[in-house]
Amino acid sequence: AGGEAGVQIWDVNTGVAVSSPGRVFGAVRGVAFSPGAHHLAVCNTAAKVSLWDRRTGEAHTLKGSPIAEGPLVFSPDGELLAAGGSPWTSSGGTVARLVKPVASRDMGCAVRLWNTATRAQRFQYESSQGGVLRLAFLPDGAFLVAGN
Repeated sequence: AGGEAGVQIWDVNTGVAVSSPGRVFGAVRGVAFSPGAHHLAVCNTAAKVSLWDRRTGEAHTLKGSPIAEGPLVFSPDGELLAAGGSPWTSSGGTVARLVKPVASRDMGCAVRLWNTATRAQRFQYESSQGGVLRLAFLPDGAFLVAGN
């Protein structure tokens, strides 16, 4: 679970909190486990996407353009991470430009795609067609679908 206080992980069978990344991500807008649960992706309100390796405890902010409020999804093989949302973020009612100007915050749409091994951004898409609300990979990982 992610929220204003960061990230917490629970055992769904017992309801007991089992771990926390031990890293301050800030207020969290999106979280996703990779297949096999080796990685946890976190998108915070500072428009940064981080990848936490649960085996080593290391967390890395992914390089590339900022993205805010994103849904996060891993490809079926776990080799890719996609984030969607807006190239803008809001804080306390004000709108701050992060990437490039668009007509309004509600009109901005952005998708980012990273390689989880290298943490390099592989793809960036921006449009004025409205914010990305959902992301999904085809089961074979050949296509990524963004809904707005």
